[in-house]
Amino acid sequence: MKTINDTDHLIQVPPVALDGKVNYIHESDHIIHPMNLTTKRPVFPLNDALGEEYLTDEIATEPHYPIDAEGKPQYARLRNGDEKALTNSEGILYYAEIRDGKQVYPKKNNGDEYYLAKGKFDQFAALDVNKAPSYATLENGDEFYPKKQIE
Repeated sequence: MKTINDTDHLIQVPPVALDGKVNYIHESDHIIHPMNLTTKRPVFPLNDALGEEYLTDEIATEPHYPIDAEGKPQYARLRNGDEKALTNSEGILYYAEIRDGKQVYPKKNNGDEYYLAKGKFDQFAALDVNKAPSYATLENGDEFYPKKQIE
């Protein structure tokens, strides 16, 4: 049990070896993140800026989006609460994906979804299960569209 903001949270803790190394449970090439059973959200380690980081170790060397208790992928959050996306081995940002193939937008701390971008300006839409673009929404439900750099 851990108290966070005056609320008791039940949090899974992975075993630690005598040398202090954390032994995460693995599924294939992914780490099964410990869970906060109260919020039903994966637990992320914090970096020096107090933002969340994706887990890696000697078995799972590439970070990945963990799955929450409801089977949905989760983004790590920056200190300000904005969710942050991962990059692939080529340095390109990519969306988290549900098991059925639908991509999920990261959200800002106000609940608005946001587009990822190739380079500085070329935003791209997440894809639905049929690989068609689905558009990001604001907290109020209004859709908005990706911006492209005009040359």
